[in-house]
Amino acid sequence: MKLLLNVIDGPEKGKSFELKVGTYILGRSQGEIRLADKKISSRHCEIHVSKSECWIEDLNSTNGTFVGGSQLREKRQLQNLDILTVGLSRISINLFEDIAQAKNEIDLEIETKPEAPEKEKTEAAQEPLDVDAQANFETLHQPSTDLPKADSLYRETGVVRIGSLIESELETLSKWDHPAQADDSEPSFIPKVKVILKIRKAPGDLSEIVCTQPVTSIGRKDVDVRINDLDLSRKHCAIEIMAGTQVMIRDLGSTNGTYLNGKKISTQEVKNGDLIQIGQSLLEVLIQRS
Repeated sequence: MKLLLNVIDGPEKGKSFELKVGTYILGRSQGEIRLADKKISSRHCEIHVSKSECWIEDLNSTNGTFVGGSQLREKRQLQNLDILTVGLSRISINLFEDIAQAKNEIDLEIETKPEAPEKEKTEAAQEPLDVDAQANFETLHQPSTDLPKADSLYRETGVVRIGSLIESELETLSKWDHPAQADDSEPSFIPKVKVILKIRKAPGDLSEIVCTQPVTSIGRKDVDVRINDLDLSRKHCAIEIMAGTQVMIRDLGSTNGTYLNGKKISTQEVKNGDLIQIGQSLLEVLIQRS
């Protein structure tokens, strides 16, 4: 089993780590996997990779470890294509088998397979052919000047066939073995819900914010939705629709923080009727399902 971690969002977006069998610490300043993310603890979480599965455990981090939007409360098994959130960073999980190791094991098995006893091979070689079979054999084995020399003929065996299949499999998986960084600007799912943020209090005349895209960023500048609130950061927070139905709010490293129902959060699932406070603005969550 191998594990590939791709950082798809955060201060070190584009960075990747390939993990083989073993135990790894992910943190800001300690461990084998280090990310320059100020919201990640020094020793944030631990990832264990075995021959057949992978597990993750939070190490009492300050801001928590999230898998698929749910905060880890205990050790949990990772699944292929899970999204891991630590601090301001989102990391995609890619699990795959070590095909090269499997090839070596098959080759070793073929090499150590015992041959047929010498007596059986001798008897088979001495077994006479009937007349018709002998004629067919001689016809098929007439020498021809159009054929290459005998010592250059390719002789296909069971080992060659198995080797060819494995090489083909390796070639097919090689592109996935070290995939290019995903472009999260084009998600693979279509949201099945619409999120409406009713403005209960905010500067300006904005009455509501409608979120229908997988990610809607909110702030004062360079975002999808701009609010003229001087207490907001340029990029303050984002509403994310995960797997088409689950709604999350994520703070984008804002100066004054993002609050859900009066509690400061980094990443948290939101429900119908929740209240979001950012700067001087108060927003009520309304989730409409299609």
